[in-house]
Amino acid sequence: MSQQLPATAIAETIGRDRGLTVLKHRIRDLRPAYRPVDPASRTVYEPGENRSSAAEYARHESAPAFLTVQPGQA
Repeated sequence: MSQQLPATAIAETIGRDRGLTVLKHRIRDLRPAYRPVDPASRTVYEPGENRSSAAEYARHESAPAFLTVQPGQA
């Protein structure tokens, strides 16, 4: 879990001398936008590695009709 600067410390840093409630709500809204991406959630495929495409399914006899490409279509 990453450490986060508390809203009170941010208020001191920016010189805010008014109430903290509005600032805390704004910080709560902004934090997710600036949170780094979890490296485990990123998937990188090299060309040709991700073979689960409609064209791949269309090669199988059990492919649904909407995935089957007829000559002259594309």
